[in-house]
Amino acid sequence: MAAPVNCTTKVLAAQTVAEMQTLLAGYGARRIAVTYDATGVPCSLDFMLSTPHGLRSFSLPANVDAMHRLLLAEEDAGRLKSDTKAERTSRAQAERVA
Repeated sequence: MAAPVNCTTKVLAAQTVAEMQTLLAGYGARRIAVTYDATGVPCSLDFMLSTPHGLRSFSLPANVDAMHRLLLAEEDAGRLKSDTKAERTSRAQAERVA
């Protein structure tokens, strides 16, 4: 798996979801839903758009566990340089990046 393009974000997942919902609504999304995991972290953004082939459903999943493992691996490989090690590889950082 390739390294994430930007793993230094400070933007909370909830803010990113809100911005994505605004963009989707602006592009004509008919329905937008957020799925949360057991800890209350957004793990999927689902929406419906009208297409030339009719109304279609889309899902944008976020795999926080996989992102956390990736951040740990990137840290071990010496490719993460910002903040402290604890912050770069925290579960909260994986949530923001995913």
